[in-house]
Amino acid sequence: MKTYSWRTIIPLVFLVLTLSVLLSALSSWLTARQFTAHLLSTASQLPQNPIQQTQMADLQATNAALVSEKRAMQDIAATLESELADIRARQRYQYVQQTYTSVPVRRAYVFRMLDEKVGEVRAYSSSATPQPNPPASLPDTLVIPPGDYRFLDQTYRLKKEGLYRFIDPYGENHQRIVFAQDVHALLSAVAWITTHGERDNLLPQTALLYAARTRKLSLTCGGIVGMARMLLDAYGIPSRAVHTFPLQDFDGFDDGHVMLEVYRGDLGHWALYDLDNNLMFTDQKDEQVLTLMELVESLPGSQFSLRSIAADTTLDIDHYTFYGDFDGSLYYEAVIGNPQRIKRWMQESFIPAAIYQEGIFWGFQPGGNTTISAEALENLAARGIHLKLLDAQSFSQRFYAETP
Repeated sequence: MKTYSWRTIIPLVFLVLTLSVLLSALSSWLTARQFTAHLLSTASQLPQNPIQQTQMADLQATNAALVSEKRAMQDIAATLESELADIRARQRYQYVQQTYTSVPVRRAYVFRMLDEKVGEVRAYSSSATPQPNPPASLPDTLVIPPGDYRFLDQTYRLKKEGLYRFIDPYGENHQRIVFAQDVHALLSAVAWITTHGERDNLLPQTALLYAARTRKLSLTCGGIVGMARMLLDAYGIPSRAVHTFPLQDFDGFDDGHVMLEVYRGDLGHWALYDLDNNLMFTDQKDEQVLTLMELVESLPGSQFSLRSIAADTTLDIDHYTFYGDFDGSLYYEAVIGNPQRIKRWMQESFIPAAIYQEGIFWGFQPGGNTTISAEALENLAARGIHLKLLDAQSFSQRFYAETP
């Protein structure tokens, strides 16, 4: 019979109740934040006398205080989620000890993932090559530098960059990204960690990074790009979100996509990544990694190749719904999750393409037989997407001419 001592149950109940209170407080904060933001937006557009200027300053101070409170609550919620995971892991092992007469051997399985390759990592004996400093325990952060680390009383030498998974069947899963300077390895790791779904879309970025240490994340395209940009920003690596929209009328179902452009210092230019679909794009002739602009120009004749950057499960079937309970997984598997159809989907959904900067979606006329009409621009504007079109040369000059 599965039993737990009061010493285990009481802290768990306390943490669950505390997390519930924090989530309720965060919901109240969001309501206040939205109202304050609306007041700020409205007030900034009106002429102001000295009294109104003072009131405006007070409103801005209140807004700044709400932002600070939000960040504090997010950090506390993420810490509590981590502590809950640790308690559950201890409970699982206690259950195994109480269930089996002879407790099975507790061993770790460690793997390294990069692109479509998965390799098992073996523990090594530090006695063979004595070190002046003993290996550190596995850090709590998602991203760690290359080095020697301890897990379940074993030492693992993590010299190569990429995603590492530490699997303890009687405890807890762990994921760490080993990163020093390989931007592609970092983005491949993000693609491995995430899968297309909606379960984690509402989690703040801090909580996402905590959760990714022990499980896969279920996010749609914008959430994945946001998480990747947060990691890249921490290391001073230039990146930007890029958006694509279909030329046909919006259907409220498959109305656009968000991808990532990152500046690759090793290549000397920007590179486009579709982290949601585990893809990057190369020229069919010379295999050069493509930018957003180069991909869009290659769409009409399909003069590009798809390169996989991860081989994980691409769809969270249990957490991908529309309009409450409509199962979107059937469409995803047939259209986006199908290698034979994904190029056709891109041709239908990637024009126009835009880079969001200074509150404006900047796009360009792709040339050839494809033209973005005034009617298409009006349809986008009706959805709140104000696209400013440049000619191809001006777009290239604005976004690709200079090294960031």
